[in-house]
Formats: sequence, C-alpha cells, structure tokens
Amino acid sequence: MAETASAFSREDEGLHNGGNGATAPGRRLLRRPTTAETERIARGCPPEGLSRPVIVEAIRQETGCSRATAYRAVADALADGTLVQR
Repeated sequence: MAETASAFSREDEGLHNGGNGATAPGRRLLRRPTTAETERIARGCPPEGLSRPVIVEAIRQETGCSRATAYRAVADALADGTLVQR
C-alpha cells in the first residue's frame, strides 16, 4: 500500500512540474533562494537606493519566485548576517 501511495505522489509531482521534472511554463520557482544566492543578487543591485524592495524585485526577476518567497529569502539573509541592514 505504501508503495502505491509513493508512486502516486511521484506521479502527481511530475504532473505538477510539467511531466518531466522541470517547472511548467507559467509556474513559479518553489524553492527559496539560498542566502548565498540572495547575497550574490543583492551585490548586483546598484548601491544608490538599495533597499529591501529593490533586492526583492531583483530576486524575483532572476529566479521567478513569488514576492513573498523573495522577501523570506531577504529575511533569512538578514537573520544569519549574510546581508546587513544599514
């Protein structure tokens, strides 16, 4: 029974991701960027006017994740000291 349940969950996941494991067109990235990715993206932002919303928008443009996910990525990077708020 457990084997059947796991087979169905893998099948459902494949369908959710477009059938081949890749994110389907129009679907957002489900994974939150790591703090290292967030730092790299933030470093690519222009220093003048750098703010949390600017970093969030840069993360969204690069990764395709939702605004909420991007804000969480910035919050994670601030919490562990990868990014420092000035």
